[in-house]
Amino acid sequence: MMNICFWMRRTAALAVASLLVGCSLLKVTVSSGDPLPREQTAARMLTRGFYYDLSGEVARAADSIGSASADAGVRLAAVQWKIRASRAAVTAAMQGNPDVAMADMWILCRRMNASFAARPDSLLFGAQSPVARAAAARLERAEVVTIGGDGVGKEVSGFAVAESGGPRGWPGRPSRAAATS
Repeated sequence: MMNICFWMRRTAALAVASLLVGCSLLKVTVSSGDPLPREQTAARMLTRGFYYDLSGEVARAADSIGSASADAGVRLAAVQWKIRASRAAVTAAMQGNPDVAMADMWILCRRMNASFAARPDSLLFGAQSPVARAAAARLERAEVVTIGGDGVGKEVSGFAVAESGGPRGWPGRPSRAAATS
């Protein structure tokens, strides 16, 4: 009896495996898309590197706020800020188009700084709100620099974030060449 159950299970497993092999829905292929140009690869690396800087800066500020406050609501708000900012940053930085990712990271920092600057302490982190405001301001002022080596004098995919606001090369902002001439 035990021998028959073993053979029935084995036959059923082979039948299922043979059906799955013939199923066209389970084809696995690796896309061999064109590699990114050198400038876009550099932009991707800079953007993803800035993601780690942003996450670290927010984490340090949130941990500082949490450790300095006795209020459970403030500690909770600091942890939520750390989680939400990291999630938003990874969503922005890991996009397929490096130029869009770079722009989205800059927009994220600009909006976070504007939001913190506009809200009173009571809606942020109480007495620890200046810590978060300073971190957000530092992140907005972060500048994406030009690439060295063969890319000397070229901007990463046409963007360089200026301290005064906005990537150069966008409508309403002078390009680096126009700003220096």
